[in-house]
Amino acid sequence: MIKSVKSLINQRRVHRSAISAALAAFRMNSDERPSKSMTVVVASDDDRLIVRVCFGTTRPPQRAWFAVAREDLVATPLTFDEVKEVYDVPIWR
Repeated sequence: MIKSVKSLINQRRVHRSAISAALAAFRMNSDERPSKSMTVVVASDDDRLIVRVCFGTTRPPQRAWFAVAREDLVATPLTFDEVKEVYDVPIWR
């Protein structure tokens, strides 16, 4: 039980760090204001996490994706086609 709680806490810590790195990279490249509450980790593998950053005031919001390396938390932007290869991007309602 203790190991599962520790692994859950560690996973949340890694996700928060990846989200912070993606938001910092987004802010460096854009003048738009991101929505922190809609920024989430949407996929992960052994060496990276895919983070979706929502921004803008439209409905649905505009989206940007970043691949964040697990080791050094370097965020690199991804295109929509690259993201579709990693996970199934849902259609906005």
